[in-house]
Amino acid sequence: MPAGDTYLLSHVLHNWDDEGCVRILGNCREAMAPADQVLVFERLMPERITKPEPAAEAGVDMLVLTDGRERTEEEYRRLFAAAGLQLTRVQPTASLRCVLEGRRAAS
Repeated sequence: MPAGDTYLLSHVLHNWDDEGCVRILGNCREAMAPADQVLVFERLMPERITKPEPAAEAGVDMLVLTDGRERTEEEYRRLFAAAGLQLTRVQPTASLRCVLEGRRAAS
């Protein structure tokens, strides 16, 4: 992976199962300097679905087509941690996606 100060993954992780996500995030972590960040642009599945939810529909599509899925904030938090990263911020956007910011976890 080339050196940089920000690694952007846009609509990538939802295509992969958990193991693949950890591998992708881990590759970013290995290339990152201590002050670098990874930004993940994805839909965020709510913890509890109480009304029609586009992320849930997209999640079913991802399961059928790619073995991936849409995930909750807590699921992303666990994936980041498994890759040696800390989920430091979740920023909603005007779209259906959000930005998840990760940094190297303290050793």
